[in-house]
Order: sequence, then C-alpha cells, then structure tokens
Amino acid sequence: MAAFPSILVLSLLLIATVPLSHAVVLDGIQIAEVQIAGSLFCSASGNLEPGSNSTGAVGVDVGLVCDGNQTILASATTNSSGAFQIVVNAPVLAVINNITNCDVAVSLPLVNCTLTPTVGTLIADITLVDVITNSVLGAVARFVIGVFRLLV
Repeated sequence: MAAFPSILVLSLLLIATVPLSHAVVLDGIQIAEVQIAGSLFCSASGNLEPGSNSTGAVGVDVGLVCDGNQTILASATTNSSGAFQIVVNAPVLAVINNITNCDVAVSLPLVNCTLTPTVGTLIADITLVDVITNSVLGAVARFVIGVFRLLV
C-alpha cells in the first residue's frame, strides 16, 4: 500500500510539468492573462467622432470573439463613460489559437443609444500595447481596440 501514494505524487508531478499545448505565446513569452481596453460611444460608428458631442454607451455588453467571430470567449460591460476592459485568463486562453486573430464585438441595436445603426454587429480589431512580465499573475498582455466597423 505504501507504493500508491508515491505513484500518485509522481503522476501529479509529471502532469504539472507538462506545458500547455495550446497556451498563448507572444514574442516567446507564455501569457497568463490578456487585458483588452476600449471605449464605445453613442455615435453612428460606435467611435468617438471628431467635433461631435458623442457620449459613452453605458451598460453595453462587449465580447471577445476569435477565429471567425463564432463564439464569445469573454465579455465585459461598459461603464458610465462607455469604457470597458475585457480580462481573459489562462483556462480560456488555452482554447484560443492566436489572440491576434481576435476582435471585440458589440451586437446591435444599443438600447441607450439612438445614433448607432439598428442592425448588425460592431467589430474592432485588437492591438498589442505591451507585455508585463513581472506581474504576480505571470505575464500579462495588454491590448487596446482599434476603430469599430459595422458588419451587417
């Protein structure tokens, strides 16, 4: 019977040392968390338009979609100024083939906005800003969104 705990401990040790086969790696660094920041506005495009009095879109669900925009992998809700931050941790990152192939998506219509289109989806690319390697969580990749565009 004494051999059973030893085999169990050895098995657990081997499992713990096997790297994740689908982990997100950027510039050779394995990423533990991704943070995506952006803002959504009550405008015809969802973007802050120069010279307009666009206000932030409040209480809107914003999702991270990857590999063909089929599934929302993570989401956030816009705050009182229309800003949001989507946070994706390691278990979800393991199913993403390439984080740079992901977009931020917003389904229309927006209840609190009258200027946005009433049908379709607003999509914005994400751009890597930096990778923080000295985080308590492990390496954190920080992204910002680009300009929203309408998909009908």
